[in-house]
Amino acid sequence: DDVPMAGPPADDRGPSDDAPRRSGRKPKRSYTNWADKDDASPAVAPKKPAAKKPARRRAAVSPGPAPKPKRKYKPRPEKPIPFLVKLVQLIRDEPDVISWTREGTIVIPDPAKLESKLPSYFRHQHYSSFQRQLNTFGFNKQHKSASPLNSVYVRVKG
Repeated sequence: DDVPMAGPPADDRGPSDDAPRRSGRKPKRSYTNWADKDDASPAVAPKKPAAKKPARRRAAVSPGPAPKPKRKYKPRPEKPIPFLVKLVQLIRDEPDVISWTREGTIVIPDPAKLESKLPSYFRHQHYSSFQRQLNTFGFNKQHKSASPLNSVYVRVKG
């Protein structure tokens, strides 16, 4: 009448393991080996660590062709910066729109008029992009009190 049960005895598991979980998941698995002493299943022997293989010997390799001598460094000819080339061209072609003073400042009397000329010299037509480029090259806008009618950009030395 007493048939041995497969698995752990019912009283060893906690009561929460019997009831299904609220989330619908399966009950928690136990990782303990519950095999009875009378069980005829053979015990699994622990694995032995693998023996290290001897290092391979490299075959004799012919030296092959001699390495090429390194070329001497030749500096490439410097190309002018495209923005500055276009800016000089714009100043030469459109003196009523943008001008360069002897003090090294750029004067823009009417930014709206300059904005209409920008697409013929640059890939953009936005005055703010032109300002950003000027700022990149060290030209900062003077305060309006210095020149209330014009936009004046002064190159900051340093």
